[in-house]
Amino acid sequence: MGLKILHSADWHLDAPMLFRDPGQTQLLRSTLQSIPARLSAACRAEQCDMMLLSGDLFDGAYAADTLRSLKSALADAGVPVFISPGNHDHIGNESPWLTEQWPENVHIFDKNTMEALEFPQYGEPSSALIKMYLGGEFGSSPSDVNAYAASAFYAVDRYASYKKVWGQWYEDGGLIVS
Repeated sequence: MGLKILHSADWHLDAPMLFRDPGQTQLLRSTLQSIPARLSAACRAEQCDMMLLSGDLFDGAYAADTLRSLKSALADAGVPVFISPGNHDHIGNESPWLTEQWPENVHIFDKNTMEALEFPQYGEPSSALIKMYLGGEFGSSPSDVNAYAASAFYAVDRYASYKKVWGQWYEDGGLIVS
């Protein structure tokens, strides 16, 4: 069983509709405004595990009703929603990503950096059993080491990295996506 992710980006909600006639503008705005609810419905219908929204959901300025309908649609998605703001809706002091209250299932990547965590940590002593296992020192056949023992090797390494590398960051509210 795999992980099913609904991914979308570049909606540009409330974008200025320059150089379009009023009929085109109305149609485009209506279509853009329907995106969040339609994707939320698709997420439920397709039984997705998460929604990933990769920036430029807004096109700078936004209307209050757009924000309300976006929040409502994301809350209705029924899955965790991860938002990575883009260059048109970047994180800033007045950004809705920082100033608004978002539904509980919505996580906004609001830091300027992301960090990669290495698992296993091959340069650390905690990976010794993993290296021995992968090197065939416990047998040449996969059945020579039962799955519980093999998973314990990896668990020791993860625990050591939690205690030494990323635990405090996680306890302070950091998010791990693996």
